[in-house]
Amino acid sequence: MDSDVREIDPNWDVETIVDRICTAIQNSLSWLKEFWMAQDIRVWITESKRLAELNANLRKAD
Repeated sequence: MDSDVREIDPNWDVETIVDRICTAIQNSLSWLKEFWMAQDIRVWITESKRLAELNANLRKAD
């Protein structure tokens, strides 16, 4: 079953819609796990923290 929730047919029953949404979420979590394992997300989080600190320091300077 295709997991693209953008293709939900309004004639589907609730169980089918929930199944597709859950599948899409699971696929997203799988992607996130692969991304995390590659440590790309750790770099992104570190950079985000640096940007947050920079932003805070810039606000203090105002």
